Amino acid sequence: MPGESERSRLFTRRAILIGGAEVGLFALLASRVYYLDVIEGEKYRTLAEENRVNLRLLAPARGQILDRSGALLALNQQNFRVVLLPEQVEDVDALLDKIGAIIEINDADRKRIERDFRASDSLNAVVVKDNLTRDQMDIIAVHSVDMPGTDIDVGEVRTYPYGETTSHLLGYVGTVSENDIKDADDDDDGDVLAIPGFRIGKNGIEKTI
Repeated sequence: MPGESERSRLFTRRAILIGGAEVGLFALLASRVYYLDVIEGEKYRTLAEENRVNLRLLAPARGQILDRSGALLALNQQNFRVVLLPEQVEDVDALLDKIGAIIEINDADRKRIERDFRASDSLNAVVVKDNLTRDQMDIIAVHSVDMPGTDIDVGEVRTYPYGETTSHLLGYVGTVSENDIKDADDDDDGDVLAIPGFRIGKNGIEKTI
């Protein structure tokens, strides 16, 4: 019948159109997958690796100082601190305001942080405050989602069990000055000394190690 023949031809055309559209869509998807996986694959693998790995320069630990009987004269103790990761910070002033609402940051600390932040690169974390209490760490951790670029870090504090009794012999450690960086023996030393918060020996035995 003419009506059935017309409907059959119409159905066939629609089937061909739908089939062609499906083939075209599949070809488009296949070409996109090939472009992303083969042509641009190395680029996206590199980006994924950069997101997975957080590169940061870490200051080497200072060695312990012992007397001839093995008694500790100088050692390191863990020190929890809050730091800024420059590559993740968009507005350092606004971020310091948020941190300052949780822990005290005086004017001198703020100037030092801003100076270190300007001098830092993406591999150097900037120390905001050290010697954090457990409560302070917990509060910062809870609010870290609202403070991108903030992290809790574990540093070291130099401790002298015998206090002033051995101070004349051991000396002390202090922050790195600009002259210390200029007097560095080589480029590698200069890179380490430039890490914000890094301390070096200033006098006595501490200065020799």
